[in-house]
Amino acid sequence: MMFPGIDLFARIPFHAAHTILETDQTQLDFEAKRLQSVVKEKSYLISEAGVLADKISPGVLKSLVTLNDKPN
Repeated sequence: MMFPGIDLFARIPFHAAHTILETDQTQLDFEAKRLQSVVKEKSYLISEAGVLADKISPGVLKSLVTLNDKPN
């Protein structure tokens, strides 16, 4: 396993590596959802300002921004 920020490979037991990767994945999923919500919020503000009205109608953009992701 290679640790972030270090150019070093280390051999660790499978269970330990699996646990570390699951924890990292959980943190990455949380950060991705947070960033998606920021993008949706900013897109909505841009839509409300009418900046994209010539390319995308405000109603269509609002419906795209307010979509909810459902886990499979």
